[in-house]
Amino acid sequence: MHSYAAGTRRYGAVLHTRTEVTGADITCGEVRSVTVQRAGTTHVIEISCVLVAAGAWSEAVGQLVGVDLPVRPLHREIVVTGPGRASTRRSLPDFLS
Repeated sequence: MHSYAAGTRRYGAVLHTRTEVTGADITCGEVRSVTVQRAGTTHVIEISCVLVAAGAWSEAVGQLVGVDLPVRPLHREIVVTGPGRASTRRSLPDFLS
């Protein structure tokens, strides 16, 4: 993910991490601004382009602007294929917990 972020920044993108989108202003079918919550403060950000990178929450973000993003998260498992301690294998994340 860090490489994607660095690449988009090189092309002028501004990324807002740890930021919840709570609303959007849509005019003539185009998103003009988004309202976000970050660190307990509400901000309105004027935009010309939106990229939804919310993973399992992308469907909910799409609903804010009336777009159907049929994202259905599925439970996945990680398999360790190389050497490792048993305690490491037990501590792998469960992505839907």
